[in-house]
Amino acid sequence: LTTGANLIIFPEGTRTLHGRKINPFARGAANIALRTGFDMLPVVLHTDTIGLSKQQPWYDIPRQTITMTIDIGNSFNYKDYKQENSESKMARVLTRDMENFYKQQLENNYDSKYSN
Repeated sequence: LTTGANLIIFPEGTRTLHGRKINPFARGAANIALRTGFDMLPVVLHTDTIGLSKQQPWYDIPRQTITMTIDIGNSFNYKDYKQENSESKMARVLTRDMENFYKQQLENNYDSKYSN
């Protein structure tokens, strides 16, 4: 990260089950941001077909082309979370805020045809 490289983290820690909008988030992404002192930039990937769900092997590629759009949110500034008393509390609060951001994005933009 100090050399300008990016680190991509999927904060759910696993692939989403078909029919679910989001899995509970793990605290790994928040811990990395807080311990390294780097902000997190949330990115939402939207696809027009189901692919890479938990019920599907990762190597089982869909037969049709997947069209993807990307929405980029506002950064989570790690300094905003350094005000808490303990590292574990900082990570819990940041994780909760990230999860709420993604839930809100999915509620506003989720295509219901994939929710069955």
